[in-house]
Amino acid sequence: MCCLGIMMLVATTAALLMSVSASAVGQVERTPQAAQTDAERQAQQEEIAALEARFSETVKLQNRDLPGERAQLLAELQADQEALIHSTERLRRQIRKVERARETDDTAGKTALAEDGLKHINTALALYPDFQTALIIRGNLYAELKKYPEAIADHRKVLAQTPDNTVGRERLATTLRGAGLDAGQLRRDFASSRVYLDEAWQTNPKDPETARLLGVLNMVQGNKDAALEWFQKGEAVAGEDAAALWELGVAYNNLGMPDKARVLQQKAYQVDPDIVKRVQDAQ
Repeated sequence: MCCLGIMMLVATTAALLMSVSASAVGQVERTPQAAQTDAERQAQQEEIAALEARFSETVKLQNRDLPGERAQLLAELQADQEALIHSTERLRRQIRKVERARETDDTAGKTALAEDGLKHINTALALYPDFQTALIIRGNLYAELKKYPEAIADHRKVLAQTPDNTVGRERLATTLRGAGLDAGQLRRDFASSRVYLDEAWQTNPKDPETARLLGVLNMVQGNKDAALEWFQKGEAVAGEDAAALWELGVAYNNLGMPDKARVLQQKAYQVDPDIVKRVQDAQ
């Protein structure tokens, strides 16, 4: 097999994981799709270059008279490639099943699918431990299973490699936000909730949902002034996000400001006339 063949194998590997990423990363909440696509494209191009560098030794071998050594390297690469193709194909099917399962109340089914998906993505990462697309997918699956420390660790690793990775930064912020919600709402661990939510806001200070949750946390703890300040921050970055505007309206109403609540919810309705139905369906 020539150097071109090696590069074709690398391109196939990249394409497989990119196609999986398109559905998994696409689950990001309240992020402009165009921005996601641009960021993903740039990150994936960098990853392809890294994979090509991973096999640069093959090029050196082809310039030397070492057919045995070259054949061994190519055989190992072929085995790696076949294992990765099998793993990513299985993972792609699992993620599609998880996406369909998310529309139902079958929590056990979703959990089983996500856990099975983890097995396949772990196989891929065993071959290419620093492949950012695969790390983001695994972080998403860990978050689906509410294994937030593991999810956060994967997204941190992506940012450690490429601090300007927009998708990785957004996913880290979203995962931190989920961890904060889980700690505060389900476990009543308000101290941990604040740590997670504070870092989520520092990571992405343009997320109205994080601001709203920090406001709710302060309201629950009796600090209404701080709650109001956070709701105002959320409103400032909500823009035309109908869901964020509606939820902030609910928050203002709970804070004892019904007039402000009506203004925001009317704005949400103007942006999206189906917002009431969407909120009811989500409950």
